[in-house]
Amino acid sequence: MSAALSMTSTSLPKSGPDVRPFASTDVPAPAAAGSRLVFHIGGLCLGIAIPLLGIIGGAQWSYATRERADLESSAIARARDVATAVDRELVGLTSALDVLGTAASLQRGDLPTFGEMVAGVSKRTGVVPLLRGTDGRYIINPYFPTGEAVPEPRIFDVDQAALSTGEVQVTGFFNEAATGAPVFALEVAVRKDDAPAYLLGIAVPVERIRAGIAAQAAGETWTVSVADGRGRLIFGTGDPAVPGSQTAALPKDVVHEPEGLVLREANGDQRVVAFARSRRSSWTVSVETSRTAYEAPLRRSVLFFALASGAAILLSLAFALVASRRLARWLGNLVTRAHAVGRGETVEKVTTAVAEVDEVARALDAAAEEVRRRLAAEEAAAEAGRRVLSVFESIGESVVVVDRDGRIVHVNDLAKHTFAGGGDVVGRRAVEVFPAREAVGLMRMFAKARSTSTMQRGEIAHPEEGRWYETTVVPSADGFTAFLRDVTERRRSNEFREIMVRELHHRVKNTLATVQAIASTSARTAVDLEAFSDAFSDRIVSLSRTHTLLREQSWERIDLKQLVAGELAAYEEGGRVALDGTELQLPSGLGMTLGMTVHELTTNAVKHGALSDAHGRIAVRWRLEERDGAARLLFSWIESGGPAVCRPLHRGFGSQLLEKMLARQFDASVGQTWDPTGLRVDIDAAFGA
Repeated sequence: MSAALSMTSTSLPKSGPDVRPFASTDVPAPAAAGSRLVFHIGGLCLGIAIPLLGIIGGAQWSYATRERADLESSAIARARDVATAVDRELVGLTSALDVLGTAASLQRGDLPTFGEMVAGVSKRTGVVPLLRGTDGRYIINPYFPTGEAVPEPRIFDVDQAALSTGEVQVTGFFNEAATGAPVFALEVAVRKDDAPAYLLGIAVPVERIRAGIAAQAAGETWTVSVADGRGRLIFGTGDPAVPGSQTAALPKDVVHEPEGLVLREANGDQRVVAFARSRRSSWTVSVETSRTAYEAPLRRSVLFFALASGAAILLSLAFALVASRRLARWLGNLVTRAHAVGRGETVEKVTTAVAEVDEVARALDAAAEEVRRRLAAEEAAAEAGRRVLSVFESIGESVVVVDRDGRIVHVNDLAKHTFAGGGDVVGRRAVEVFPAREAVGLMRMFAKARSTSTMQRGEIAHPEEGRWYETTVVPSADGFTAFLRDVTERRRSNEFREIMVRELHHRVKNTLATVQAIASTSARTAVDLEAFSDAFSDRIVSLSRTHTLLREQSWERIDLKQLVAGELAAYEEGGRVALDGTELQLPSGLGMTLGMTVHELTTNAVKHGALSDAHGRIAVRWRLEERDGAARLLFSWIESGGPAVCRPLHRGFGSQLLEKMLARQFDASVGQTWDPTGLRVDIDAAFGA
């Protein structure tokens, strides 16, 4: 046993022959020269309180500043989200406009048939297609029934842009001439024989934008507005929010910035505005609130700190007053006791700079110091032993003390219940108490600690309980003291963290490989940089939608029906799209690749297949089949009613996606049939891949 554990308590005598009390205490003491106790304690309290208040104030200010920065970032992110939602709506409308522009009836000049198609689209979707000649003359305008006068031919700036660029142009807000309804329009030049033949546009009610971004625009503190390039309101959540009303202009220094946060005056009130630009149009999304609401967190922090500071100082002074009175009373009692030293009584020596306590110090200068010195060592040794044992029971670790022969001389309660089942193990060898395999390592640590006279660290396991213990062996003259801390949860946490890091690395690596494949294939199949940009952007958007579905399912599974319906939602009117399959949750890898496959098939159908014709139909079917003890996904894409199709002369991204990515990654067989009535694709893939 260690020396500290082998000590026992000794009775301490009250006095001894060496104690020499004062002969007399009748001589009056000189007056005290120090300050009063209340000033010492009050100064101490203020000395502690004021620096702490400074630290707290700095932390409070930092927190308020950080909170305001977070609010700014959140506002900009919200403006960006709304702008993204606007762009999604414009992308969908652009796709609809592309479908109309590629209609077979328009390409062959069959305007009556195309007019019937326009009427159907207007009735189903609420948007109004308009067809004009390149000179601005109206050819089809549902707002003006047959026989009514139409506006004079006129070429606008947006017409010139559509004719010169060949790209879809988005207008700002305007009131439709015939009905006065608030609308905006998308317009594109339809080419025929490599020359612009028509100006095709769709007039869209501004309510369409409200419906598309309602979820992102919802909120209480910040108001949201969407304005066109001339500052006219398309949509707003503020009061008033009248479409077409003129919005306050952003400062000139941010005109060319894609997003940011500015301060501006509006109706005599300062407003904080976060803005983001639409990538598909000249529109701007603004998210704003009053400067008062914006600075509210900082004001609350300042008010809280002021109140807390005042309360802390008042409490410090009150504590100083109460404490000084109590201490003065206690020290007065000590003065009375000090005079008893002269009568032969042993009292404690006190030395202080406080005026009240100085009187006691002068009365106790010649107290019985020899008795206290003689007993101090014995009491200290006994107290040290008791303190060590008390610490062993309270530190929350198993403690085992062994002698130089490896026999246990002391264990605390935690070690006794952990390793000995609550039994008495004092006197037994450590190798008999600990599991045989782990006892070897423990004894090796004992041997190394003895030979090097240094503390040793390591870990041992308790197989019966499946737990790990961090072990520290401290050598002493009489043996060793082993401290065993339970680190099982920490090891499990580290293992779980390592697994999560590897999983994240795997997912990121797969995603980057997919993006690399998309970029590489898009570059090979694109005819120019613009075609590459459009194809690459659309495929990344498709991949993003699939990632969104995966994120909602914690990156584990994705619903196949939801995946397919999301791609075909814009074309399902009038029963053109039929989905037939059971509820099926795809693994993440197969879901991402199949999502991109459906996107490519949909794009191909819009450009060349069934969705390029008003009478075209798409049927998608899927089911699971057990084959050779493994699950296989059977997926079919069937087009009908569209223009006649034939085998393409070159393989695009969709063909490579089907033939390479699905076949290589998911052991898939892909069949493509170019029947004149429509394209058919059959996929047979391993479901568990």
